[in-house]
Amino acid sequence: MCSPLPDDADRPLGRSHSASLELGAAVGVPGSHPPPFHDVKPIVWNRLDAWDAGWYVALVKGVEEAYLDSGGGGRRVEVRRQDNATSLARRYDSMVLGGKVRAAVWMVTDHGAGGPYRPNNLDSKSGRPVIDVLRDKHPACVVPSEEDFDAYHDADDLLDTMPVYCFEECIAKAAARLSGSAEPCLRHGAHSKRLRGIMADWVIWLSNGSPPYAAYRAVNTVRTVALDKCPGVRPLGVGELRAGLRSGTEANLHAVRAIWPQSAGWTEDGASEEEDDGDPSSDATLRSRIRAEGVLAPGTDPGAAEDATFSRYEPETGFGTALFDARNGFNEINRYLMLWNVAHQWNQGSRFAFNRYRHWVRCLVRSEPGEPAIVIHSKEGITQGDCLAMSLYSVALMPLASKMREAIPEALQPWYCDDAGAAGKALPNARCLDFLVKFGPTYGYFPEPGKSHYICKAEDEPAARQAFEGFGLEINYSRGQRYLGGFIGSARKKEEWLGDMVGKWVGAVKALSIVAVRYPQTAYAGFTFSLQNEWQYVQRVPLEKEIRTSFLPALLGIPLMAIDGDYRQLLTHGVKQGGLAIRNPVDTAQRIHSTSLVATRYLTESLVREDAGAFDLGVHRKCAKEAGQDAREFRLINEQGFLDVRGRDNPSVARRDKWNSAAGAWLSVFPNRLNGTDLSADEWRDNVRLRYNHSPLDMPAACDGCGAKMTVEHALSCKVGGLVHIRHDDVADEWRHLCGTALSPSRVEREPPIFRCSYQKRDFGKVLLQHEKEKKDKYLWTCLELRKDFTPMVYSVDGIAGREAQNAEKRLATHLA
Repeated sequence: MCSPLPDDADRPLGRSHSASLELGAAVGVPGSHPPPFHDVKPIVWNRLDAWDAGWYVALVKGVEEAYLDSGGGGRRVEVRRQDNATSLARRYDSMVLGGKVRAAVWMVTDHGAGGPYRPNNLDSKSGRPVIDVLRDKHPACVVPSEEDFDAYHDADDLLDTMPVYCFEECIAKAAARLSGSAEPCLRHGAHSKRLRGIMADWVIWLSNGSPPYAAYRAVNTVRTVALDKCPGVRPLGVGELRAGLRSGTEANLHAVRAIWPQSAGWTEDGASEEEDDGDPSSDATLRSRIRAEGVLAPGTDPGAAEDATFSRYEPETGFGTALFDARNGFNEINRYLMLWNVAHQWNQGSRFAFNRYRHWVRCLVRSEPGEPAIVIHSKEGITQGDCLAMSLYSVALMPLASKMREAIPEALQPWYCDDAGAAGKALPNARCLDFLVKFGPTYGYFPEPGKSHYICKAEDEPAARQAFEGFGLEINYSRGQRYLGGFIGSARKKEEWLGDMVGKWVGAVKALSIVAVRYPQTAYAGFTFSLQNEWQYVQRVPLEKEIRTSFLPALLGIPLMAIDGDYRQLLTHGVKQGGLAIRNPVDTAQRIHSTSLVATRYLTESLVREDAGAFDLGVHRKCAKEAGQDAREFRLINEQGFLDVRGRDNPSVARRDKWNSAAGAWLSVFPNRLNGTDLSADEWRDNVRLRYNHSPLDMPAACDGCGAKMTVEHALSCKVGGLVHIRHDDVADEWRHLCGTALSPSRVEREPPIFRCSYQKRDFGKVLLQHEKEKKDKYLWTCLELRKDFTPMVYSVDGIAGREAQNAEKRLATHLA
């Protein structure tokens, strides 16, 4: 691919295939009509001349740009229609191995039709060029008047804080949670240590000093990507880490349902409270195989309020919930007032925020290949995508939220970033919206009543209309709306919303079932690490039916009838309890919801209780941590109880379950091409099948070494076929490489004694200890006489490490880190 082209070639077709990739990118797009020849010819000759001149980097960039122009980086719905199942599965596998698991799942399941826009595309909402919409979303700076700055009585104490310190270890800890372009630069252990140290110095400098802007102007520049909101455009600064506070969204939803229990799903006139869980002809058999624990009775909503203790509902008052929508939230916030409020309410982070936004932020929008980027200056607001965006935006609006709560204490006022709301009687709710319309623009918060919604019962709507029209506010009235990942409204509306969501999730499981046939490891990673977390609060049988009938057979390569109730229950366990962590939606929804209620109890009560007092973040964190620990302990006890019952009268099953519980660490490792943790389809599926007592697929009839009948036991112990040596040498070579990287290659030696016996009926812990002792008796004293250390690296065939090997792994990880 990198060989030079012949000088005597005078035609594109006479050239070697070295330029095939570039020609393909230059000539046309798969699935589209090829451009005319007179348009292709100058492009081809230009690329070939560049190849002759050695401009390889420019050529690679040209391929990337051509790929983006072709729609490869464009809207997902168009890509989905062009590709067949095989190419889509291949692309999914490549994205997961590159660390983009969520993007891969969304791509293969058509999770949202939106994608990145090109500057010259037309906005799906207004029909205008995207670049013009981006410019409008970055308004001019507004200088507030002196009286707009909030007064802080204890300003001297608030502005006094200790310096910020940051160390290389802090960057390493944060890098473990990074994904995307920043991930590979900071995760190379000792090789990235110097880079992490430099970044720590930058944090200290920007957090405590006032460096000249020219020193970090380039760092403060972002690449802006326009995303399709379907409809609309959302500007996003690429390369920044986004953060979220999920517990806040759950607490807001719980608080609304606490004061208005009926909002979990009231019954409209003529509607039935009974839930339709799917096709009765197929679900009856499925329900009979599901455990009784954790399953709710028909008609019971797992998202309903825990009790009516804090209910404030009063009929004929227009009682309901108002959801306020704001215009261009992040980019409209007043930057002066934001920095002022951050200085007084979050002083430790104020210097960093000031250095970040002391000047206009340069936003670069990539245009056509070969053309300079379009520069848009962010003069107001906060850059969406900034790692501090959520924190800065919340602190900037805290004075506005506090003033509204003091002025209108009758209404519950949950906030989550720019998603404001009010719950209670119609009149206080209308006063909240009127307050935001009057005082919000001072802070850069511009509510739009025409895009806001008021959810109430039909009999309460006349009173609600009277309240809002009394303030001259036109708002949309409905019986239900999605709210922060949940739903507020009637049972019928909620079922319609859930029906659409469940339909999408069922389609997503079907898509991953197709991928699992060829790429089981990445399909499993996408399901367990991403997809199943989207429906953890939803208890619906159709999801479990699709998982059991499509995904699991494709993943394991077994027939549908082989998955009985006990087998399915075992697969729901965590990998340390012998399972695959493929949860049962019908079984887990209620327990997860109960855990959510307990974890957010303190935060919820701080919103709904009038005598709650000042919010204590430490108490909330302790409450959430204890709830999570209790839930995990409860789950582990239940799973262990199931294993005990399952193996009580069957010693071989009990022994295998114990073995699987100790040998599942490899399933928890995320597949990554950079880290070398990706497995072929046969490697992954054969190991999983062996884990659950299935023979590997496509086993040969006879051993190619000795000619004996091929079985799993024979393959693991045959002295002639070479499989034992291959397996052992692979582990030994990997250890030698890692130890040489951590220390030095000259300090690492190995001696590979191999034990070929089968210990299927013995306790694996005792077998590992026995072989550790044999190896130490044979080699330890000889190594000590040569002033060397010796560690026996004893592993079972499915990866269970002995005690000495576990200690060596921890020591090696310390050196590599």
